[in-house]
Amino acid sequence: MKPFARIFMVSALLLLLTACGGPLLPDSAAAPPAGEPAATATPAPQPTVTPKPAPTPTPDPSDTLEYTMLPVTWEGRAFGSYEGETWQFMPRAEDEAARKNGYLLAQGLYEGDAEKVRAALSDRVLAAGNPLEELERLKIAEIMLAGGLYEIPYMSLTVADPGVTPLLAGEHTYNLRFDETGKVDFFSPFSVAAADALAEGEDWVSLGNWGIQETIQGDTLQGVRYSIQGRLADPLGLRAAEVRGTRVQYHAARQPDGMWGESVEEEETSIPGQWPLPLNLYETYEEPPEGNVLSPEERQRVCDQLNRKFASLRDGTYDDGFGGDPAWQILNAWDNARPLPLTVTPESLRSQRYSQRNPDIPSGVSVWVPLPDHCWVVYNIAESGGAAGELSGRSYVLEVP
Repeated sequence: MKPFARIFMVSALLLLLTACGGPLLPDSAAAPPAGEPAATATPAPQPTVTPKPAPTPTPDPSDTLEYTMLPVTWEGRAFGSYEGETWQFMPRAEDEAARKNGYLLAQGLYEGDAEKVRAALSDRVLAAGNPLEELERLKIAEIMLAGGLYEIPYMSLTVADPGVTPLLAGEHTYNLRFDETGKVDFFSPFSVAAADALAEGEDWVSLGNWGIQETIQGDTLQGVRYSIQGRLADPLGLRAAEVRGTRVQYHAARQPDGMWGESVEEEETSIPGQWPLPLNLYETYEEPPEGNVLSPEERQRVCDQLNRKFASLRDGTYDDGFGGDPAWQILNAWDNARPLPLTVTPESLRSQRYSQRNPDIPSGVSVWVPLPDHCWVVYNIAESGGAAGELSGRSYVLEVP
């Protein structure tokens, strides 16, 4: 090929590439303009992010044990007569309408007759949603009506099977209040103070206090009270739907007679956390001990005592030494609405020392056994008996979050 032809072909090829957008070279290969240094791209600094470790959930102490529910002996029988069942039941200074409706409620529950239960309840409860509408499978072993003249009228129920009702298994006391017509307006395992709050249209009712701290400076008393409030789940007050804790700061001034005057609240703040739901008025809130004051050997001896006690409760041979009906003894030794541990291990127990305000009552050690739903059953060992002494008392304590 002639030199002229080669030059023409190269020029034509360069013209074609320029028309298509320039040479097929990477941007980094392009030469910088004469006299200017090549620009170097500096990457933007990236912040160093250290991932936060996920919080380790606190294991539930009850996860280390297995549990069972205790049955209640039930034998069907005809419900008693009106006079026979109400001879010690005198609500509102022997108000006959209230007395009859209390009896009607007891009879309806015992017989599983929802119509009789409805007839005993107030219009307010029926309009808001009767929680005792479905009585299928409900089995009640015993009912007792009492109180009213010198105390709040109440109904003691021993429930063998609550069915789908919110009634508690085992033996429990339900406080009664009546409306102005004598109809049942409150039927609850919680305090009658809750009935007053419900009557006033309040959403939250007091479930008690779990701690009071007071100091005295001259003629002024400064105090902090930790209170528990619950929102009841139904118009009768059978269940708590939600619980919250509050911290109340208050003060009181000394009166001329030396007594403290009425407390004046200064501030109320909410205590965050998931509060466990109480079953009744007698379950309190406390902070469980972190460890043990008992030695491993002492814990083993206490553990042996507990396991013998729990085994006798399960097989129905428990004997408290006072005689009487064995079934009644079991009901008084354990709350059938709470699960019973099959076997307790020394590692699952916690313990702490306690002292009594009354100096005539000896101090001792409380032993804590974990139950499900952030609950503990607590027994005491008197100081005079030592760690190997007999366990006494029984209370159910819910954890403060």
